[in-house]
Amino acid sequence: MVASEACLPTEAALQRACGSLFVTHGLESTCGLAMWLFFSVIAVKLHCRGHLRSPALAFVRFCLHHASGFAEEFVTTLYTVWQMHDMKLEVRLRFCGNLDKMANATSAVLSALGITRWLSIGNINGMRYIGYALTCPMTQLELVVMLAPIVPCYRVLAFLSFTLTLVTLTCGYAASLLWMPVWDGDATMFLQTWDLDVLAPTRKFFVVLPALAGISILWVLILPFLVIMYTVYGGNKNFDLPQEYRFLVSLVWITWLCFPIWWLLSWEGNGVIEDTKVNEIGFTVLNMTAKGLFTLQSFRVGELNDVRVAARRGYATSPQKGKDEAHGILGYKAHPSSWSCEGIGVPDVISRASSRKLSASRFVKILRMYDEDNEGEAAVDREHSLEAPIRRPLGQVLRVGDNLPTPKGRNRNRKWISKEETRNYY
Repeated sequence: MVASEACLPTEAALQRACGSLFVTHGLESTCGLAMWLFFSVIAVKLHCRGHLRSPALAFVRFCLHHASGFAEEFVTTLYTVWQMHDMKLEVRLRFCGNLDKMANATSAVLSALGITRWLSIGNINGMRYIGYALTCPMTQLELVVMLAPIVPCYRVLAFLSFTLTLVTLTCGYAASLLWMPVWDGDATMFLQTWDLDVLAPTRKFFVVLPALAGISILWVLILPFLVIMYTVYGGNKNFDLPQEYRFLVSLVWITWLCFPIWWLLSWEGNGVIEDTKVNEIGFTVLNMTAKGLFTLQSFRVGELNDVRVAARRGYATSPQKGKDEAHGILGYKAHPSSWSCEGIGVPDVISRASSRKLSASRFVKILRMYDEDNEGEAAVDREHSLEAPIRRPLGQVLRVGDNLPTPKGRNRNRKWISKEETRNYY
């Protein structure tokens, strides 16, 4: 006899009841990841056979080198936050750009690791909350850093914003792990009487209470205070303050309010929406919208400052040209370093030299070949033609300093052959 739909458990109840299976799911994904690593190393070894002494070890070293470099840059950048009140806007925006890069890279890595379900305790996506805890405090920190010279007690406010955000997200995750509603009473009657007995709060309510208090302080006090300080000190007219800062704060003010509302409605909170598929889709859309819009607007703030600096120095005849000059990609004689002085004591990790070093990195060089439509394949062909070995006629001996043969695609303006091409010749 088939049970009626009313007797069947909801998706939320099934998710909670099967929460102990996360170990099985995690082990299965770990085995899949182990196979991926094993066959990837073998594929690299076969592909590089005869070209590398130890392809597998080189592959591992390559991954560790980039991971350690990323971690070092992340920690070093965060360590400079206490100096930002002495830095000019250009340096502060470069600091914020570094944080945006770290936050988005961290979100990407943790989102990929979320597939493994290693931290899906109680079928709650723990990787999502860890991503929040590592990236959202940096968002609040950026808003304070942008106004560092004019904010009273800058270090205290920066620490307070960072800590409140971290506590909010940590308590939210802890409350999500509890299998119970936030309250058992009538919320409507509670708003009329303000009697806790009417609300009948559960243990989950008191666990999530610090999170609600933290986001309320951020939403009601800190964010409006930053906008007020920005307005009092001249706003867009002040050349040491970022343009369109109010819009940036408004994005955080609006999008962040949606998270606690959605959490209360979802099965992780009070269970109003018991469809677990809708729950995850909702958090994904909110996460992409909040972080994506903030990053794009933060990037635009930096571009607007580049154009403004270029215009003040007389290098830009149009906004687009000013932006290109500021990025240093068109090869103008006037280098951006001549526009303004960074000041004394700028940390290396956020200095102008660090930005130029990034523009010369191998990763950027590879992407630059594909920067324009239909140019990538031609650039690769040109690169290959320059690296192709020179074929010598039978019996001819080629030495350094001899006239350079010019096969199709090679630079015909060069007259002498180099040592490297002598090796390729044979």
